[in-house]
Amino acid sequence: MRSIAETTWHASQVINLSVSGVLLTTEQVYNVGERVEVEIDFLTQPNCRTVVTGVGYVVRENGGNPYSAAIHFDLGCTPRTEPD
Repeated sequence: MRSIAETTWHASQVINLSVSGVLLTTEQVYNVGERVEVEIDFLTQPNCRTVVTGVGYVVRENGGNPYSAAIHFDLGCTPRTEPD
């Protein structure tokens, strides 16, 4: 995950995923309303990664934890497959 203004990716862990967004634990604090880019790696096959990407904005944190972010995708998600 990273802010649209950043070039460096930051590790996050998915808590919950839906078609319209994702809830993550994060390494850094993101502000409500901040536009972000998310890439989620799925190991669907031993030699191939499926990566779902989305652009959206932070709508809330989870349970008062500033190191969490609920992201609403505003451009949808795009899966792609990459060989390892």
